[in-house]
Amino acid sequence: MKLPHGIHDFQELVKKGFYYIDRTPYIEKLERSKDRLVLFRRPNGFDRKLFISMLGYYYGIQYRSKFETLFKRYYIGQKKTAQANQYQILAFDLCNLDLVNLQKTEQTLTHSVKKGIEAFLRQYKNIPNGKQNSTLVNDGFEKMLTTFLHSCAEYNIYLFLDDAQGLISDIADPGTRYSPFNLVTRSLITRFFRIIERGLSQGIIGRILSLGIDESHDRD
Repeated sequence: MKLPHGIHDFQELVKKGFYYIDRTPYIEKLERSKDRLVLFRRPNGFDRKLFISMLGYYYGIQYRSKFETLFKRYYIGQKKTAQANQYQILAFDLCNLDLVNLQKTEQTLTHSVKKGIEAFLRQYKNIPNGKQNSTLVNDGFEKMLTTFLHSCAEYNIYLFLDDAQGLISDIADPGTRYSPFNLVTRSLITRFFRIIERGLSQGIIGRILSLGIDESHDRD
C-alpha cells in the first residue's frame, strides 16, 4: 500500500496509484445544502489541501475530459452530479495569515489574494490582458479583489477558502465559537468577506466553500 505522505495534488495521487481514503461522498453532502456559502469544518487530521484539490478537479471546467480517469475508482465516479466540471476554480489560502498586527495581517492577506488571482489567470486565459494587468497592479486586497471580480462577470466561479484559523467562520457564523481575534483583525477579515459575499450576491461567484477545523474533535 502506497501512502501519499506530503502529496496534496489529487491528480498526482491518482496517477501514481497512492492509497486514498475516499472523500468523494462529501460532494453529495455539500451539494445537498441550499446555501451557496458553506462552512465545512473537519477534524485537524483531515487533509484540507488534498480535499480542496480533489474538489478542484471535480468542479473545474478545464478537467471535464479527465473525469473518468480521475474519479472512476471512487464513489462519485458512479454518482456524478449535475455540477461536475461546471465552474472556474478560485482558491485563497488563509492558513498562514500573520495576525500579529493590522499591517502584517493586511500584507499577508493581500499576498494570499494575489496568489489566488494569479493562479486563476494562469488557468483561464480569456480575460483580456489589459484587465489582467490592471487587476494585479492594485495596492491592497480590496481594490485587487474588487477589480478582479468586476472582470469576471461571464464566469461561474467556485471559491475555495482554506480557513484553518477560523477567520471566515468567525465572521459568517458568529456566536458558535469563542473568537480569539481582536476587533482590528475581525474588521479586516470582515472587509474581505463582504467583497466575496457581494460577488456571491451578484452571481459572479456561484458557490463558496470555507474549509476550517472542527475544534471539538481536538478536545479531550
